[in-house]
Formats: sequence, C-alpha cells, structure tokens
Amino acid sequence: MTTKYFAHGATQRECAALANAFLLLLGGGCGAQVVDQDGNNLFATKCTHSSDCDEQSVCVSSACEPAGGRRYRFTFINATVPDLDPSDGLAWDALGGAPDPYACLAVDNAAIGCTTAAQDTYRPTWNQAFEAVVQASSRIDVTISDEDATTPDAIDSFYIDPPVWMLHAGGIDGPTHDGSKTSLHLSVTPR
Repeated sequence: MTTKYFAHGATQRECAALANAFLLLLGGGCGAQVVDQDGNNLFATKCTHSSDCDEQSVCVSSACEPAGGRRYRFTFINATVPDLDPSDGLAWDALGGAPDPYACLAVDNAAIGCTTAAQDTYRPTWNQAFEAVVQASSRIDVTISDEDATTPDAIDSFYIDPPVWMLHAGGIDGPTHDGSKTSLHLSVTPR
C-alpha cells in the first residue's frame, strides 16, 4: 500500500524537504510519496516512453511508475501465420483455404477476451483491444487459433511469466517465440 503525503501550496523545494523528512521517519522504501494537489508524484523520474525508465517500470503521464499492479490495454494489431497447419503440414481448411485466425488473451488463468476471426487470411489485422490489471508476478497467455465450423485449430500459443519485460517494452512485434513461424504485433499500454 502506498502512503501519499499532500503538500498543498508548497514549493517543490519545500516538498523535497518534507519528503526527505517523512521518508527518514518512515525508514524509506516503504511506499511513501509526496504528491502535488493534482496527485502527481513530485519525485518520480520524468519520461516520454518506458525506455526512459528502469526495466521494472513503465512511463505513465510523463512519470516512471512500477510496471506491476496497474491496468493495461492490450491491442492485438495484426499477425502473420504459416501457410500450412504445423501440426500436420496440411492446409488450414478442409478445402485448402486460408485460416480464419483470431487471438485470445488470458491473465493469471482468467480469460480477458478474444478478437473476432479474420476470414480467409494468413495476415489477419484485428486492431482490437482488451484491458486487464497485471501484477509484476502475473502470467499472460496468448493463443492464436483458426476458427472452424467444428473445433478450432491451434495456430500458436505462448505465455509470458513474469511479464515485466513485455510491459516495459510496450508489447511484442515479431515471432511469438523461438522457432515459431507465427509473428504477432501486440501493443501493451499502461492506463
């Protein structure tokens, strides 16, 4: 839990002195913050992108904040899937057609959402977003499947555990894992 100390009407120098005094009294590192009247952390590292922050942080409203314990928007932008079903080397559809790919997201084994299926394509474009709270210790699962009349065919699946590197990097843009023939562009934005 973070304790916030408000310093209404104080200058930033006065706030710095107050912050140091509070942090010394509280033993430091206990989650204390000094914020202005708008709730802005006066001592957060300033940033324009998460790459300006350390590897455990993300850029939120021009301040580096801890990556875990916050809401993120996951936007499935597009993907490239293999021409043939890797499980059997055959065409995706019985009549030799292209797959109907869709992607699903789960956080800590809780289903968050699935995109709509893109029809008859090896390069689906979804531009569909889902939001979820992610902890630093969360597990994020992504599956990409081919929608079929009976049972969906698995195209690819992977998980990220812990997800801090992906949150810091702002998502994934490339192969889903080593040796995969599936490429995914998934944008991840802190809210």
